[in-house]
Amino acid sequence: MPADTGTFEQALDQVGALPDDESRAFTIGGAAMRLQRFGRWSGRREGDVMRIRMDEVPVRASLGGDVNVIQLADDEGVGEETAFLYIPALAVLIYQRNWFGISASRFVGYVQEAGQVDGAIQLEPVIEANTLAKLNSLRTARTFSVKLAGVHNPNTVRANNPGASVRKMADLIQELGAPNLQIYASMGHEGGSLDVTSVKAAARRFLRLGAESEVRVKEIEISGRTAGDEALVVDLVQDRVFERPQIELDTDRRLPYSSRRTALRNAFGARENQLLALFGAA
Repeated sequence: MPADTGTFEQALDQVGALPDDESRAFTIGGAAMRLQRFGRWSGRREGDVMRIRMDEVPVRASLGGDVNVIQLADDEGVGEETAFLYIPALAVLIYQRNWFGISASRFVGYVQEAGQVDGAIQLEPVIEANTLAKLNSLRTARTFSVKLAGVHNPNTVRANNPGASVRKMADLIQELGAPNLQIYASMGHEGGSLDVTSVKAAARRFLRLGAESEVRVKEIEISGRTAGDEALVVDLVQDRVFERPQIELDTDRRLPYSSRRTALRNAFGARENQLLALFGAA
């Protein structure tokens, strides 16, 4: 959270206190969205946020090729739901991945706007504890590799990764018109190490980029050695914390909120001890 703006749960509470009408609807990054459901569970905050597709609405189609336009009023669109669960004691957000719904970055943008937060709310993915330990033990870095996809707006890279080298990279993306980008730095056959502090800082910035924008970070990999000369390969993308629950569609071929809410609660239960060890009070 930005300094002197309160907590994330306070911002969520402020949005949840809005009347359950159009006053909850905001347009963030060109997408209309609203808080659809909101509640508390064991002191935590949970709910459902909906993206309302007002333009480029899909048609109703059959396997036999019949196509019909979906009749919608001027204030209606096609809704895509995404569930969330926030744990205030740990400052951890558990968020449903829905390719058709609202990304985590847009969700916090919505909370920032609707909750009147003065400043940008930042997300950082939770990394497996063993991987963090490896990263912290790295004393020399021989290679550093980053792969990005969906880089349609180089200003996104600039905004999330301040620094002269990244600005040059964003300029190159714009000049080439490239929607994908790969960066590979290596010591090659030379001895020595890349600047370990700079590599770690860049890796964390790129990790946040995937959480705070529509850019997909496909790989952040560092290879090197520990102080004891043990070879290490750290993959920060592969080792992000996530769960894959199985949820059955209902008779309307939808994923009901009750099932998605239970899945998020179970995901927290499965990782609770790990999250407490990482972020619990000392």
